[in-house]
Amino acid sequence: PTILKAAKVLQKENIHFYIAGAGPQEEMIQNYTRNASNVTYLGRLPKEELMRYYAHCDLGMTQHIKGATQSVTYKLFDLLAAGLPILNSLESEMHAIITDNKAGLHNPPGNVSVLVENIRFYLRNPLKLKENKENGFKLVKEVGDTAVIYRRFVNLLEETSLKGTKL
Repeated sequence: PTILKAAKVLQKENIHFYIAGAGPQEEMIQNYTRNASNVTYLGRLPKEELMRYYAHCDLGMTQHIKGATQSVTYKLFDLLAAGLPILNSLESEMHAIITDNKAGLHNPPGNVSVLVENIRFYLRNPLKLKENKENGFKLVKEVGDTAVIYRRFVNLLEETSLKGTKL
């Protein structure tokens, strides 16, 4: 609902929202799109197709309800890997990851006015948008790349096994 309310506020500005996925809010999204031209509902898409949409976007969103229990979602790394700064509402490690690495902005869950202001911030500050895109992509390369993760895991296993081995 927060994204749709933000879309309504931004209806007269040159901002278009793409919403992908399927779930309990699907009907609400479809009802909104019947009377609005700034939201496209894509439904559930294969990951490859979804990544193609990401390539044409400027921002990614992870908007959840207050009290959501998600910690860090896979979606975060997909969006960052596509070079998208994140507009996040999760009050978890994701909040810290995004803000500490300057890879996006946070709004409290359900806070439409802060979400709208964050979107407008990037519209007014294309250099900050570019910087946050680069920061997010750099972060994914450092901590999200499977080669890096596996190398660290192997190193951890080797260190752990060596500590337990008597020489």
